[in-house]
Amino acid sequence: MKRGKPLARGKPLARGTKRLPAKSARRAGEQEERDECRCIVLARAGGRCEYEGAIPEVRCGFLPGRRTLEVDELRGGAYRSTEYLDPERCRAACPKHHEFKTANKRVVLARLEAWEEQHGRPGL
Repeated sequence: MKRGKPLARGKPLARGTKRLPAKSARRAGEQEERDECRCIVLARAGGRCEYEGAIPEVRCGFLPGRRTLEVDELRGGAYRSTEYLDPERCRAACPKHHEFKTANKRVVLARLEAWEEQHGRPGL
């Protein structure tokens, strides 16, 4: 049996049916809290990437179309639903460090933990 890709958000399910919402009601309700978390993380970082000291082999920088710091959840994935509202579990990252961390999550988290134990939490 051939299966298609999952439906994109905003696409009709079938003729005469409703479209899928862009965000779930729960996510939409948490938007204010997420914005507050993002503000705290970016203010703590002071406009700098918080992975810079822990991952020195990757040079901080921006990619085309991504010219701002990103708020990155440390573990992400299945844990994202609990982490993305907690400033202690998020870090500000330039796009280059964010891509490297996403590709090498276990190694980076171990190095980040060791670096923060030695130097203290970034921005605190």
